[in-house]
Amino acid sequence: MPTKRSFTVGPKGRRAGRARAAAFVVWVALSGLGGSARADDAALADTLWQAGRDFFARKDYAQACPKFEASLKLDRQLGTLLNLAECHANLGKLATAQGQWREGIEWAKKNLAADPLDKKSTERLTYALDHLKELEPRVPKLLLVVRNPVSGVGVVRDGAPVDPELFGLPQPLDPATYKLAVVRGKQVLAEHTVTVVAGKSERLELDVGAIVAAAPPPEDPDRPAEPPSSAQRIAGIAVTATSGAAVLIAGGLELGAIVKKGQADRDDGCVNKFCSPQGLDAANAAKRFAEAGQWLGIAGLLGTAVGLTVWLTAPSSPEPASTGRAPFVLPWLGPEGGGLVVGGAM
Repeated sequence: MPTKRSFTVGPKGRRAGRARAAAFVVWVALSGLGGSARADDAALADTLWQAGRDFFARKDYAQACPKFEASLKLDRQLGTLLNLAECHANLGKLATAQGQWREGIEWAKKNLAADPLDKKSTERLTYALDHLKELEPRVPKLLLVVRNPVSGVGVVRDGAPVDPELFGLPQPLDPATYKLAVVRGKQVLAEHTVTVVAGKSERLELDVGAIVAAAPPPEDPDRPAEPPSSAQRIAGIAVTATSGAAVLIAGGLELGAIVKKGQADRDDGCVNKFCSPQGLDAANAAKRFAEAGQWLGIAGLLGTAVGLTVWLTAPSSPEPASTGRAPFVLPWLGPEGGGLVVGGAM
């Protein structure tokens, strides 16, 4: 009778055994998690596929296509891809469906190469070939002919660059209206709008050399930018000039007030606060002229102060601003007159 084989495990052996056991437990746990995640993805993908089929049966292709697409991302299955291709075809995305039918055909061929007796792949291959044959005459194409290409100048369609290798080749597109532009960097040199419809092809010729020749020259990145002070200086000069004119008009009004007061002070005007009608008119006119000149003069002085401040504080160069006190111009008024106070670092 065979005896039972036994052996004793020492301290090192026990530690090594525990390490192997721990590693095995971790591996089993991770394997279980991975399998669980894949199973969850497959279950969710099947739920999405079923929802897509329900929408498809109701001919609600706008709802069905995203469901098929989401299912395909979670669990790539040939049947889901073919459902998505048929859905896009019904939705009118003919070029998109064409590409998916072709992908499905290649997928089915690989399956049959691995297993020639795969009946399901045979049926799906036939199904995809029949649908592609029916679809292809309806797919619109755009032939983009580019003449006289220029280095650094490209063509974009709806904001996406068009590969120059596609120039001169009919490009399958979903029926829609597309915006094509000839661009140089961020500069748009020319724009065209092309509408493609099912069953028809369009042709667009672009003479890039002529477009570049007619377009404004490109901006020189090395050319110094216009100083930001230009607009500020112009505004300051305009305000100062206008306000200066107001001060001159105010001076004229004050002069007119002096003349009218002189007329009122004549012997036939006003004597000892008694005025003739002519003297009273002259006195009233002098008062009006004096008041108008005073307020217009104050407004003119304030405007001049603002204009000079705007002009003097405009930066003369893009160099860092000085840490000194900024120049300023302020008006002052008093019982005996008025004027301007100018200060700060010039």
